[in-house]
Amino acid sequence: MVALNKFIKKSQKLGFSLDEIKQILNERHEGRSPCPKVRSIAKQKINKLHEQVEELNNLEKELKNYILEIDTKFDSDFTDKNICGLIDNADV
Repeated sequence: MVALNKFIKKSQKLGFSLDEIKQILNERHEGRSPCPKVRSIAKQKINKLHEQVEELNNLEKELKNYILEIDTKFDSDFTDKNICGLIDNADV
């Protein structure tokens, strides 16, 4: 039981969900090596991470470009009905 708990905790630290861990354990329980399943899930996770990194990099570029394009005319003061001109005037 200690080995199982340790395996589950290590799996979670590696980013596997409880459902994925269950799938891995089922492979073992059914007499098959779970390693191909682990590789498959890990590759899917890596692909998803690459997509997320690309999305974050694109967002960072957009924000940096946006900051460069704006000037102080969008600064809101307390008499302005806008909350923040930087966001209120954004083209999104």
